[in-house]
Amino acid sequence: MTKQLFSKVVFALLIFGVSFTACRKRDLSPQDADLNQSTTDNATADGHFDDVSGMGSDVVNSQAPITAREDGGDDVALQGRYGCGATVTISPVSNVTFNGTAMLLRTVSVDFGAGCTDQTNRRNRSGKMNMAIYIPSNTRTEFRRFWNMTPGSVVVTTFDNFFVDGRKIEGTHTVTNTTTVATNVTDITTVQPSHRIVVTDGKVTFPDASVATHTSDRTRTWTRGFGTLDIYDDEFQISASPNTTSSFSGTNRRGRTYTVVITSPLVLKTACWRNQVFKPVQGILTVTSNNKTATTDYGNGNCDNTVTITFNGRSYTIDPRSN
Repeated sequence: MTKQLFSKVVFALLIFGVSFTACRKRDLSPQDADLNQSTTDNATADGHFDDVSGMGSDVVNSQAPITAREDGGDDVALQGRYGCGATVTISPVSNVTFNGTAMLLRTVSVDFGAGCTDQTNRRNRSGKMNMAIYIPSNTRTEFRRFWNMTPGSVVVTTFDNFFVDGRKIEGTHTVTNTTTVATNVTDITTVQPSHRIVVTDGKVTFPDASVATHTSDRTRTWTRGFGTLDIYDDEFQISASPNTTSSFSGTNRRGRTYTVVITSPLVLKTACWRNQVFKPVQGILTVTSNNKTATTDYGNGNCDNTVTITFNGRSYTIDPRSN
């Protein structure tokens, strides 16, 4: 048995975008305001898509082993997870070809209807999420009970009139398991699971009808603790995916384009949760918009709630919880 922490780690990642308005008490210039808006909108959009990652992890993990519920149907346990009567429909497993590879496919839809509130994080969702879960047909038997931990597996999520807290979410969210497993490995808990997470054509429409677009491409690696039952010995690294120039990009609600680069890999340690530290504790992000740049340095690995923001040639140390 292994831990399933991705849905918990998601909430820690929501703090990726730290607005720098707390660093400056006077009014922002138009360029500064654009940069601040880009930082905020990227964090908002990425937070929503990370929320999708968490729910996708719940769904995928509920389907282990692969031989369970071959006939499809409804999943009562998942309905209970959302605590508001969401309808979860699961298809039978079928054989398909995906990206030129023979795969086993299971589709899952999560229908929140006219709206229901998650009892875990109090988010109100409506509409439908549709997930296509692929696993290579030649997956070794001992690995098949771990859907999203299976090397080569892919989970593709799309949306049908899907809203979260009044914001409409659109786009395609794809998680590909890029884990490398040596041929002599028989216990998947001894490897470091790695997933490439890509958002294409992402779009968030806010209640005031303003729009932010969003694309992202980064890799998340479970670097320590995967093979244990202790939830406090895990470490995750989030880095730029291979052959990418930026990890996040889009347009903010002002219509300005932006890019966000993970210039030094971000590190999350669940040991820090004991100290109520849920943010990354190491790594650097660089945000550029309208010819302005700001960097956020999450630290040197210590479990503390401080980050250092460098903007307009000056550095500020802040607590993002109060930002």
